[in-house]
Amino acid sequence: MEATIQSNQMDVDKEEARPNPGLPSLPQERHIWTMPELPPIPQVFPGLNHFQVAEIEIYQCQYKNWFRAAKEEEWEICPSLWQGAMNSYLHIKSFLGQEKTIELLGGWSPLSCKEKVKKIKNWLKNQSLLSIDQKKESEMTPALETEAHVRSTSSRSVQEQEQRTSGEAERSQEPSKQGQRQRQLAQTLPTRVQDPQIGAFSRGQCIQHDQDFNGIHSKRAGKDEKKFLKEIIDQIHFVQSNIDVALGKFDVKINKLTSDISELKRNEKRYTEWYQLANARIYSIINTCNRIESTCQVWNEEMKDVSILKMNDQLKILKNHVLEIVENTNQFATHLEKSDSERQKLKNEIVTNIEQIHKNYVPHMPRHSTPLTEEKLSVKGSLTPFLGENFISAKDIPKLEEWPTFSGEGEYNHIEFIRTIDMLQEDFHIPDEIIVGILHSLFTRTAKKWYYKMRMDHGKHDWSWWKSKVITKWANNSWRFKMENAFENSNF
Repeated sequence: MEATIQSNQMDVDKEEARPNPGLPSLPQERHIWTMPELPPIPQVFPGLNHFQVAEIEIYQCQYKNWFRAAKEEEWEICPSLWQGAMNSYLHIKSFLGQEKTIELLGGWSPLSCKEKVKKIKNWLKNQSLLSIDQKKESEMTPALETEAHVRSTSSRSVQEQEQRTSGEAERSQEPSKQGQRQRQLAQTLPTRVQDPQIGAFSRGQCIQHDQDFNGIHSKRAGKDEKKFLKEIIDQIHFVQSNIDVALGKFDVKINKLTSDISELKRNEKRYTEWYQLANARIYSIINTCNRIESTCQVWNEEMKDVSILKMNDQLKILKNHVLEIVENTNQFATHLEKSDSERQKLKNEIVTNIEQIHKNYVPHMPRHSTPLTEEKLSVKGSLTPFLGENFISAKDIPKLEEWPTFSGEGEYNHIEFIRTIDMLQEDFHIPDEIIVGILHSLFTRTAKKWYYKMRMDHGKHDWSWWKSKVITKWANNSWRFKMENAFENSNF
């Protein structure tokens, strides 16, 4: 609604800016033509529906048109525009009342324009309007004015004589015609107006317009018939020239429209080709996806094979083995830290004992009289108290390079390691103390770390105890699976 009113206001401003050289101006009364500010139509008004809002908009448009016509002094259409605005105003007044109507419309009320129209009427009494022919001539283009001037010069002398004779006869009849026209207009015009002030105001404006129109009509009646026909011909030529210009513009637009249509057809063809190519690519991608899906299904079926399942089991076993190695490594590091603390403690005790011995030492006493703290036991009595006649010397024991080693990694065989040591012990009558003493050299890598950890946790034990611990540690599911797999590979 506001956008429509603003557009109408812009149209009125454009009409205000249009020059009108054919009519006189109002230098002293120009301030009365200031357009009142458009009041906002309330969105919510008691008793105001959409039809009533539309009626108010129609009234505002009619009021603006009358205001523009009165400002541009177009007196032929002013009475009809004023009458239409008055009818709409009375409709609004009928459903809103006079107070709310004046409050809503503000400066747009016809009553607020009463003083303006009075000033216009007083000004018209002291001014003489130009004739309709002169007004048309002032609005014509320079080319048409020149053509009309050339055509009228040939018959100007004859027309002046005829106008003198006909003008004297018409002046005598003009007052009686004007009075009769005013009486007829006063009887017919404001029959629908119920407001006395508004009715009298409208009637006075219409009477003034009729007086002006009668004066113009009396001047036209004195024209010669030939001149009237020439004017009609000039108007026809003017209209024809406008039609030619419009046709030329229409042809230009038709040509542009034709070129646009051809361009659209070319674009449509190009887009159709592109669409077909895109569809072909999409179908190719779909086929590729189907082939990939079928390949994946076949691959999934092959994954269910026994060998692949075995590989998965091996991976799980290897993962568990790695976790055990990491755990053992962490435990060994913990025990090393504990051994460092115990070694430092033992060192401190030794230093303390040495200091105590130095304190208790008597320098003048002979050396042999110094008491011994503890008598050392022989190797045979301490390490091998159970050995009998089958004891052999260290020269007969196999060298360290001839003993088997065990790492506990890869494809190990702890059973072979244990059986080899048992055979050496049986053949050479080697005591457990010697076998236990060289275990730190027989174990390597992971097995050596495990040996250090077990020795620190459990202390010194015989060979039979170490055999049971080795079997418990490495005779696990992983080793059994390796043995079964090796057996199957060797047989099949």
